[in-house]
Amino acid sequence: MGFELTQELVETNLDATYLESGRKYFKDGHVENLQLTKKGQPITAEVIGRSSKPYQVSIVFDKHDIDGDCTCPMQFNCKHVAATLYAALAETSALPRKKRQKKEEDVPFHHWLGVVGQNTPSVIARDEYASDVRQRLIYILRLDEKKRILLQFESVRLLKNDDYGKSAPYSIKNILSRNVPRFILSVDERILRDAAESLSAGSDSILLEGVAGFDMLERVIKTGRCFWMDKDGKALKHGKPRPGNWAWSIDAQGVQSLSLQTENNDTLLRLSPACYLDTQASLFGEISQACNIEQTRELLNLRPLKPQDTYSDAAVLLPQLPKFIPQPERLNLTQETVQPTAVLRFDSVATHSSIYGNYFDGLDVWFDYEGERTKFNDTPEPVRVKRGNQLVEFARDHDFEKQCLIKLLAQGVSSTPRAQAIHLKKSGVLPSFTLHNQDWIPFMANQVPALEEEGFVVEMSQKFRYNLLSAESWELGVNGEGLMGSAEFKANLANGESIDLIDAIASWIKDDPERLSDAMLATLEHLELVPLPLFDGRMLSIPGHMLFSILKHTMELFTTSSRLNNEVSGVQMLAIKHDLEGHEKVKIKDDKRWLDQMHTLVEQGKGAVVTTPKGLNAELRDYQRDGLNWLQMMMRAGVHGILADDMGLGKTVQTLACILKEKEEGRLLKPALVIAPTSLMHNWRMESAKFAPDLRVLVLHGAHRAQYFESISQFDLVLTTYPLLPRDAGFLLEEEYHMLILDEAQNIKNPRAKASKLVREFTANHRLCLTGTPIENHLGELWAQFDFLMPGYLYDQKNFSSLFRKPIELEASEARQAALNVRTRPFMLRRLKEQVAKELPAKTNIVRSIELEGKQRALYESVRLAMQKKVRDSVAALGVAKSQIIVLDALMKMRQVCCDPRLLKNIDTKNIKSAKLEMLREMMPEMVEEGRKILLFSQFAEMLQLIELLCQELDLPYVKLTGQTKDRITPVDAFQNGEVPIFLISLKAGGTGLNLTAADTVIHFDPWWNPAAEDQATDRAYRIGQDKPVFVYKLTTIGTVEEKILEMQERKRELAKSIHGSASKRSAMWSEDELQSLFEPLAEEEA
Repeated sequence: MGFELTQELVETNLDATYLESGRKYFKDGHVENLQLTKKGQPITAEVIGRSSKPYQVSIVFDKHDIDGDCTCPMQFNCKHVAATLYAALAETSALPRKKRQKKEEDVPFHHWLGVVGQNTPSVIARDEYASDVRQRLIYILRLDEKKRILLQFESVRLLKNDDYGKSAPYSIKNILSRNVPRFILSVDERILRDAAESLSAGSDSILLEGVAGFDMLERVIKTGRCFWMDKDGKALKHGKPRPGNWAWSIDAQGVQSLSLQTENNDTLLRLSPACYLDTQASLFGEISQACNIEQTRELLNLRPLKPQDTYSDAAVLLPQLPKFIPQPERLNLTQETVQPTAVLRFDSVATHSSIYGNYFDGLDVWFDYEGERTKFNDTPEPVRVKRGNQLVEFARDHDFEKQCLIKLLAQGVSSTPRAQAIHLKKSGVLPSFTLHNQDWIPFMANQVPALEEEGFVVEMSQKFRYNLLSAESWELGVNGEGLMGSAEFKANLANGESIDLIDAIASWIKDDPERLSDAMLATLEHLELVPLPLFDGRMLSIPGHMLFSILKHTMELFTTSSRLNNEVSGVQMLAIKHDLEGHEKVKIKDDKRWLDQMHTLVEQGKGAVVTTPKGLNAELRDYQRDGLNWLQMMMRAGVHGILADDMGLGKTVQTLACILKEKEEGRLLKPALVIAPTSLMHNWRMESAKFAPDLRVLVLHGAHRAQYFESISQFDLVLTTYPLLPRDAGFLLEEEYHMLILDEAQNIKNPRAKASKLVREFTANHRLCLTGTPIENHLGELWAQFDFLMPGYLYDQKNFSSLFRKPIELEASEARQAALNVRTRPFMLRRLKEQVAKELPAKTNIVRSIELEGKQRALYESVRLAMQKKVRDSVAALGVAKSQIIVLDALMKMRQVCCDPRLLKNIDTKNIKSAKLEMLREMMPEMVEEGRKILLFSQFAEMLQLIELLCQELDLPYVKLTGQTKDRITPVDAFQNGEVPIFLISLKAGGTGLNLTAADTVIHFDPWWNPAAEDQATDRAYRIGQDKPVFVYKLTTIGTVEEKILEMQERKRELAKSIHGSASKRSAMWSEDELQSLFEPLAEEEA
């Protein structure tokens, strides 16, 4: 031998379990025809195993490795290889013999330690489960159609209540892995390794027969994890032997079989010895009777006796059977002719198949001869029917049977592919024929009815998944007369049965939630029929386009997380009605008054005409009249909404017109409450006075507002702010209101904020949100506004998120977006400036008046007093004409405070906010969101730097042009080409010479005293070539020098020219009294 074969080499290379079994095989004489060459390699042998033929073994090795090949299922270094190696060691005397063994005291300690180490198993013995191991191996016992015993292996998780969860097939081949799972105990490992040798190619189960099968079943039952048919019953246990008797059983065709029966009529297990299985008590045990094991096996293998056998030579042999075997029954045979009937039997068999999934759907074709059924056979035997002791024989109509099969095959039916291994979950057989999955629905809907008309009999098992019921009619409705109601969707069958369609669809969705995905819904719309599983195993066929419409518009009914009392809105039902218009079998709630109301909502009041209130001091544009109509329609319908027109389109005047209309019609019996940002208080007050002077307006703002709380009910319109709401809530909530209006309603986008919670507590007949940007960042903001308007209409925040927000924002689901649009569109009126451009003037001037507050207000007063004294002293000493520089410097400092206190030098203004900058913080994101292109002008280059920082903070793209900008072309091109939405421009750099017609919005951050200069800046956008209406916003602080000079522009335009040095003469252009008016103190804060 090139290398010496040693016991150490053997036990180092082979698994301890195989070594143990191989040693036993060697000792029991299983190794035959051992061949050793002179060089010692290869070693070959035949080893007797469980197969009918010996396994062929061939082994080669070197000083480190052994490679043993075997024809058994394990193939490599198995127990047969181990047995051969032990035989080779004995043959070459490498195994120690007793005469060569030394006395214990003569054996060196290190040698003894080595031997112990070699004989230690190479795997860790696992006799019990670790506490953290919840997976289990279980054994399933079944009988196949030939009454043979099958043992299958499954893995299952042990639940907290010690029940088993869902099981999955466990492949015996997994045991070949070096890394045995922790849930496989040592006893399981030995069973699996022995089972692997009996495994047939392409199968996951083993056949139990004879003595070996009995031994295997004994071992499996001892684990306590062996079950009959499935894991849901009790584990099998050993029972005491039960007496058995031999008897003949006879089937309908007169075929008699010898069987061993117990008194309880238990299931017979054809093992050696014969055993019973008590399926009720889950017991397994031996059957005791007069025969020995060998006789029992032979008797049980006796072939069944056909009717003619009782008259043949077999009849002579039968009396020779042992006396305890009864004689079979003798039958008289007659022959008849009958016309067979073709029977189609449909079934779905539960499987563990990678090809067919959890179910195999198929059909068997039977031919019925006077109640006895048989399948097609190329060499058909006659069909026999037992009638008493008479046996009637029918000749087979082979041509009829063949033509029936040809007809089926021509319609797409094909034979079951037997070559594919399909692991059945329970005992049984696969149907003989099947179809492709996509063909079942059209086949059941179209071909099967046609076959029935031709005389085929159709039968379906309760488990058949395509047992389609057809509805005579469909009823889709909502219980309730208002906006919301409980949905009732029904399918009415011909037999008078009514099926709850919502439950059926929900069950179908639960089986596969992906059916609500955009891709699946798109496919669904074009399917002719869709099968819906019913709880009793039947299936209801529903037209694909109908199911698509129901899911598209009411998908919240079919998601577990958001199915809230089956509530849907009339708007959704109207959308379904529109989709299914003309479907003769569909009936949708058709109450005319209810339908008219829902239709009016969906059409947003179009067609309705509301006269403009007489007291309105404004000429409403057409789209503004439509807005008034919509607001009035919503109030009549008792629902609430969002007026979401673009900024500058007149949401305030439309709302004032609505309030005034309510007053003139006698419905304003309680005040309307407007809650708005602080910066908009002055606008509401001024526009109310301008457009609706007949309204009694109360502004609850300022230090002295508390004195008016008791008189709230005496006013038509009450104005307050979000910041004041938490402070004044105790008083405001005591009143009831006709209307509750939230201006810039995105302020309640955080539902956990104090103000957001408080607005939900008010009692009001009508609620309205005003906003140019109903959604700034995410859909949760839209939900917050609807939750204020109509709590629950878009469900709670969690359900809204799972149903709409996540699918739309994270998955870009078009179906969910469309569904959300259907729900919200009737309650949100939004007009973009592009949509109403024809109604807008070429240029719209809008003054945004801003109140100075807090530290900025105090600073302004401080600077004003100092400048007033400085100017007064100068005028007293030099006169008005010679004090011009002093005056201009004083006015500059006051204007700087109005813009942003940080513009002042040598003063600590770190913690003083700018009211104008805060207004800009609110305006610009909304404008950019609307798609506006903005020119923002300021006289102060330093102010543009501060605005630049604000743009960066808000992540708003911009370009800037000042006197320091050397490259003017690049920023202009970037703005004109649409690369950025904001252009910051200083007066000196961009007041003239630029053509910026891409702009549609101009913001004058600080007023320019020279109206011509202001107009020149505006004309950068509003000029020849401009094809869009231009909105011009002027930001002015209330009661300050800015407002005073704007007022003086109308009376004394020369004053403005003088300030900019453009006057024709240097004489004083104002009187001393007029000059002093520029330094008047701010009025006390409004009550």
